[in-house]
Amino acid sequence: MAKKYVHLFSEYDEDDFFSFGRKGSYLCEMTKLGLPVPSGFIVSADACNQFYEDKKELNSDIKTQISQYISKLEEITGKKLGDSVDPLILSVRASTVRAFPGMMDAIINIGLNDITVQALAKKYNPRFAWDCYRKLIQLYSYSVAYISKSDFDAVIDDMLHTKGLADESEFSADDLKQITQQFKQIYKKRIGYDFPSDPKTQIIFAVRTVFDDWTNPRANIFRRDNNIPQSVGIAVIVQQMVFGNLDSKSGSGILFTRDPATGQKKIVGEFLSNNQGEDLFSSSRTPITVREMESKLPTAYKLLIKSCDTIEKYFKDMQDISFTVESGNLYILESRPGKRTAEASVNIACDLVEEGTISRYTATLRVSDSEIQKLLKPTLDKNSIKNATLMGKGLAASPDSAVGRISLSGESLKKYINHNEDTVLVCFEVMSDEISYADLKKAKGILTSHGGMTSHGAVLARGAGICCVSGCSDLLIDTQAKKISMGGKVLSEGDFISIDGNTGCVYCGRLPLTVPEPSLNLRKILLWKETA
Repeated sequence: MAKKYVHLFSEYDEDDFFSFGRKGSYLCEMTKLGLPVPSGFIVSADACNQFYEDKKELNSDIKTQISQYISKLEEITGKKLGDSVDPLILSVRASTVRAFPGMMDAIINIGLNDITVQALAKKYNPRFAWDCYRKLIQLYSYSVAYISKSDFDAVIDDMLHTKGLADESEFSADDLKQITQQFKQIYKKRIGYDFPSDPKTQIIFAVRTVFDDWTNPRANIFRRDNNIPQSVGIAVIVQQMVFGNLDSKSGSGILFTRDPATGQKKIVGEFLSNNQGEDLFSSSRTPITVREMESKLPTAYKLLIKSCDTIEKYFKDMQDISFTVESGNLYILESRPGKRTAEASVNIACDLVEEGTISRYTATLRVSDSEIQKLLKPTLDKNSIKNATLMGKGLAASPDSAVGRISLSGESLKKYINHNEDTVLVCFEVMSDEISYADLKKAKGILTSHGGMTSHGAVLARGAGICCVSGCSDLLIDTQAKKISMGGKVLSEGDFISIDGNTGCVYCGRLPLTVPEPSLNLRKILLWKETA
């Protein structure tokens, strides 16, 4: 009897955590809780290990089981893959035992081709259908075929310029159809054959790519730094698509069940209407706060708040939740322990003890010694701030203080780090394919002109335990001249800048630092650690 490599979300057992990965396991557990999770299945890490045993090939047993579970998913959803009337559209995502910054992007809209795009256009609307199709080709090309993003960005930029449009949301159905055809031409030119039209082929190649990426250079560094052997493997989530770009009552969002900067018990997050999520993370469009959803999508908002409460109580920790609203209906796409600052880590641990959710001993395990040391690190001197030159203010995305030389690129960041000089990365937004996470962790802070509390740079900064001020809309960055300007002040790359992640303030020059007094909650944690 063939070994079982593929499992429905409903088939999860707590012993499957390492085989399903954290993301996959959480989806399964939320499904069992009755939360609105789109249906799907897991291709387990056991299949990944078998892939390597078979010299990077998916054997017939794995392929057969994937086909069988696609059929089961078709029965559950009432849709068929490749159908010319109501096609099943899927996404493929990686799932590891620990959060992996920079792992392969989710590939969305799998199952679209020249036939199914017409079905989607007829059932919904042509603009939506062609928008989905071009995004599939884009993401598949980046992640599976390793074609440069710049090839596709150039097509979009050219279309925006030709049409005189501000952003991609203004493209018509005909514009998107034309872009899709150009994307397909790029694919054929770079790879030598047509973009795969068979939905099952798209899925098989996507699964293979996830497994193959488990031993790429970036993954090897990640596993080495986190003491994760290759034999742990990586799982793949295959899940029914829900569409945040369907209409005005649709959208995508991300939130934290508590403030990731301070730990305060309140929902913090952003929602972007009529998009599938990529605009939210790329900061190319301006989102609204999750709380503003209440007036625009009251039913979805009410269920979202209820779901957040259920999820946090079940996992007994602050959660980072991704969600989509499709025509007013809420779907939870992911939940994971939220990246937080050291201050938030202490405050959340203490609050969960007070709420009776965790024990004092568990609280001490939640706060690491390195986080305690961060809270005892020097902050900008309050007296010096009074006389400092304030350039402007952004969002206090990761509390800490940072003083260092301005870096405007990954190259200059590395240069200052190699010379043991303190540096602050200043950029439009942090892009994972341009900045090394290992270098980012050695920076003193990040200052961005775009993005919010849930932007890529803010999340990475909190995870790395460094300062971040994001969304400084007045900040202008000239990478050619290697200068920045804000509040009438101009600084060059290499000049000193001081940023305060507690207030969002940005100052000219090199301000002195002072050691802060420990907070009441930090003193509690220190006492509990002593008596544990």
